[in-house]
Amino acid sequence: MKRKLLLKSLLVAVGLLVGGNAWAEDTYENVYAKAATDWADADKSDWGNTTLNVDATNGLYFNPRKPSAAYSASKTFTIEENAKIKYEAVWYVGSSTGRESNYEYIQFGDKVRISWNSNYRFYLNTNGTSSMDKSIGSKGSNTTYKKTISIIFDTATKKVESFTFDGIDLSTNVADALDGNFNSLTFGLQRGGSTSDWGYPNGLVSLTVSQCKQTVTSANYTINYKLGEAIVKTVSSSSVVGAEISADMAIDGEGAYASNHYVIVADAVPSIVLTSGENELNVPVRAPYTASLAVTTTVNGTANVEDITLTESDTKDCSWSYAYPVYAKSGDVYYACDATEYVFSGTFADGDAIEKAVTYTKADASIVFYKEAESVAGKDPNCSWGGGGHVDAQNARDRGVSVGTLPAGNYLFTANILGDNRRSLVIRQSTNDPMASVGTSNEDHSTGLKSAYFALSAETENLYINGANSGEAKTNQSEDYDYVVIRKINEMVIVGDFAENGWDVNGIAMTQSTENEAEWTVVVDNFEAEAKNYEYKALYHGTVWCGKSDGSNQNFDFSAEGYGAGTYTLTFTANTTSKTVEMTAVKHVNNTYTVAGNNTDMFGSAWDPTKAENDMTKNADGTYSITYTNVSLTENVMFKVVQDHAWANAWPASDYVIGITMSGNYDVTINFDPSTGTVSDAVAIYKDISAAGYATYCTPYDLNFEGTGVTAYVAAINGSEVSFEVVTSAKANTGLLLKADEGTYSLPMQESTSTATSALVGVLADTEVAAGSFVLLNGTAGVGFYKTNNAFTVGANTAYLPAIDGAREFIGFGDDTTTGIDAMDNGKLTMDNVYNLNGQRVVAPQKGLYIVNGKKVILK
Repeated sequence: MKRKLLLKSLLVAVGLLVGGNAWAEDTYENVYAKAATDWADADKSDWGNTTLNVDATNGLYFNPRKPSAAYSASKTFTIEENAKIKYEAVWYVGSSTGRESNYEYIQFGDKVRISWNSNYRFYLNTNGTSSMDKSIGSKGSNTTYKKTISIIFDTATKKVESFTFDGIDLSTNVADALDGNFNSLTFGLQRGGSTSDWGYPNGLVSLTVSQCKQTVTSANYTINYKLGEAIVKTVSSSSVVGAEISADMAIDGEGAYASNHYVIVADAVPSIVLTSGENELNVPVRAPYTASLAVTTTVNGTANVEDITLTESDTKDCSWSYAYPVYAKSGDVYYACDATEYVFSGTFADGDAIEKAVTYTKADASIVFYKEAESVAGKDPNCSWGGGGHVDAQNARDRGVSVGTLPAGNYLFTANILGDNRRSLVIRQSTNDPMASVGTSNEDHSTGLKSAYFALSAETENLYINGANSGEAKTNQSEDYDYVVIRKINEMVIVGDFAENGWDVNGIAMTQSTENEAEWTVVVDNFEAEAKNYEYKALYHGTVWCGKSDGSNQNFDFSAEGYGAGTYTLTFTANTTSKTVEMTAVKHVNNTYTVAGNNTDMFGSAWDPTKAENDMTKNADGTYSITYTNVSLTENVMFKVVQDHAWANAWPASDYVIGITMSGNYDVTINFDPSTGTVSDAVAIYKDISAAGYATYCTPYDLNFEGTGVTAYVAAINGSEVSFEVVTSAKANTGLLLKADEGTYSLPMQESTSTATSALVGVLADTEVAAGSFVLLNGTAGVGFYKTNNAFTVGANTAYLPAIDGAREFIGFGDDTTTGIDAMDNGKLTMDNVYNLNGQRVVAPQKGLYIVNGKKVILK
């Protein structure tokens, strides 16, 4: 629990007595005092270590060369109960500790420790251990320092009252109450690994320990944690009058509530200032909020659902994250995740049901080995699958992460390095030296993805990934990493500073010349360059083959005159005989292409590109396109592609025509290739299907029905029977039967290779058909072809069936495949008595709504 002292005015008000007078200066008396010249040999055993050194300059200290084990010296001082303890010390420390896991330290009491190690920085810890917790300063490399430290503990309140280190105020870093004792001092070395062959000074130049006696008044207190009116836990204790006692943020219940966990209801932690006598604090609590998370992971079409319960933290944090691997394996194939990030995250409310999904569909055949370092998932969004791990230190080279056997070839070894440990991950065969190494060093402290190339001249067994010293073959080191991946790469590749342009981490594969086997080339188009210097090199069998004469990278400066930021076509040429690699860069002209034409419905302003918003969109392949949807056209459309809104640059020189002879609504896409100056178009015509679900159709254009949602049929007459066959495309002027749900459909006008013929007679204009013909109607027998007893006019762009000897009066559709025929007896359905809605008899009805035999009929 936190205990915070009040200001002196509050202390007086509650009657706290400190040294007899709350306003008087604290009076300290020495318990132990040693100046630099006061130390003697007897102090070695008094501090519990006879290997200590004593001299009048450096006091009491250690200075071993290349220590092979940890060492320390310690002394406990007699301090009265509830007194304040003041330590005033000059700490002697210097030189390097050889590695980061070695710490020289001085520790006050059980908790407060100051340490330093090989990166020449001091650290503060309040848990009695050494680590890179709170950095509190640095010093020069391989020099000795004498640091002045002053610290005051109040044993009554278990708090640090003041704390300075080398002039730095550290009081706020240890403001909370500390458990344990404060009446001892320890200094020494925590050894985590091998040390270098030099001295390791560490000790006390001088030390004064003093105490300020205090008379304090204590009081009892009780904290009741209440769920409604029920008390789920009670905490009783005592402390100094005037101390502020705070409740816990979260607690486990007791008794009947022992299996339950609770968090406080209030936003701020409830507290109480103790007064004389009994004190009580009631703290409302509730159950932590929970939510459900269901993550569906699909690998190569196979889905798996993981159900997870999310629980509010003890600090009332309802944030969550779920990280998933970069790759997933199915059989012997690795699949890359489609997402660019590999972590889901957010916050939840009580009772939320959250669903997420991740899909692995792109097979990555170049990956021959992939392994996560951790055994369980974590929540770090910087780590694939959310957690990191490490390779344990090895004393043999055929240990660590087993890769197994790889065939001959060129490889890229990549690891996501997590720790700045100045160590490496290496890949080697059995007991041999490393073939590739990645990690951090004294010069390069950067972490993250790191890669190295290696080549195998033959199939190789017993491959392992070990931890090693940076740049060395030794394997007795551990290294922190997230995952490792090994990819097989091409024979000759270009690699360089091009990641922002999507260049593959495997490099860009080059093609060997058929005329000169030493020459390799590759062309990269649409490279988006910044105005800066780019480095590159060629790798042959994973080895730097082509670069500068000293083996370093080639470079190309896009900030040079005549270049600058922009889009380029790059051509790389490498030669394995001369061991050279060259690059040329040709800058693209950033033109704007606009479409203008003679149809204001499409282009907004006929033949004036400056008044119409018709700029074309640039595609990934360098071509341009623009699409107009649902435009009403009644005639051929003429248009031009104009460069930079200027007629002088019109291209092509002649007008381009989209042939439209049938009035209606269309989708029109215009395509343009500036490299060749060629123009093409794609047109689709709109067709309405009524609620009846069927229509006849005929156009002067070839049509394609694939993916449109419309099923098209041609008809065949066999004797007195009619059958229908599905077609996916049709030639112009073919009579068709269309079937679809009610709606408007866009049918592409594409050249058809279909040879299907149809008994349906298509017409492009209103046409009178002879009596005995069959027309599509929604009549008394439903939707189907009805036999006409009189001459009948069918509308433009429709179709009908000619007279059929012996046919029924009605031809219907009996099933979904439209191959069946529903029959009606002769005489039960006639077209003799046809009237319009005004009651007038119609001899030759055309399209519209009529009364036939007393029922409403739609003639199409």
